[in-house]
Amino acid sequence: MIKRILLFVCVHFSCLVIANAQEIHIEPSILFKNQNAVFYITEISGALEWRVIGQTTVLISTNSDNPNYVFPTSGTFTISCKKGSNTYTKVIEVLDCESDLTCTGCLKSFGPTKGKRYAISAWASQSNAAQVNNFTWPEIRIQTSYNDWEIFKPSGAVIDGWQRVYGEFFLDASVQVFQIVLTSNATGVSNFAYFDDIRIHPLDGNMKSYVYDPITLRLVAELDNNNFSTFYEYDEEGKLIRVKKETVDGIVTIKENRNNSFKIE
Repeated sequence: MIKRILLFVCVHFSCLVIANAQEIHIEPSILFKNQNAVFYITEISGALEWRVIGQTTVLISTNSDNPNYVFPTSGTFTISCKKGSNTYTKVIEVLDCESDLTCTGCLKSFGPTKGKRYAISAWASQSNAAQVNNFTWPEIRIQTSYNDWEIFKPSGAVIDGWQRVYGEFFLDASVQVFQIVLTSNATGVSNFAYFDDIRIHPLDGNMKSYVYDPITLRLVAELDNNNFSTFYEYDEEGKLIRVKKETVDGIVTIKENRNNSFKIE
């Protein structure tokens, strides 16, 4: 299956691989000032000494498995966690929202409206996809109000190693920072979760996506309102020879053309 990436700013989407290891993790992974962040270390808990350091100043010092901290300013910070004789550190950059975030293809005007309902869809997979019929590791978490999160998981048929995630949510007026977290609930250093084709739009609207070859500029895929793909294949001369459709029963060929050319001496 061909997978594409959609990027949004402040609600920062990307094609992610989530792994678990004995290192500091921060949610959300892209941080902005005045945004609440959660720190944790997978497979380590109890008697943890956390510090948030900005320049030479200790901004917070606490003993907690999963401390929270709201960064009041943008800049570079050091997160440290001490467990017994071991100390883990991570340097992070806190951004000043759109003015600091630079990436090719980001849509800086994107911003959901409070008090409206939205639909989110994506495709997800995991590292043991060949051994299971339903993916339980990937999760999409959306902060819908000040203290509430919606969690969406894959469901339906597994198509070519990917399973669709779909959810609907209401964005409450109390939300100050709209957060979407792509994560894995699995444990173990070799357990990965994969996300792609992430789309979000008003529930009362529709959305289609188009993918073009960057060299030939030919249309190679189209994603419909349900985030299912139609693939277009071409021969060396650029003629359309095959159209395939992604369905709940798998990928099927819906059109095929073959033209034979003869050279006359």
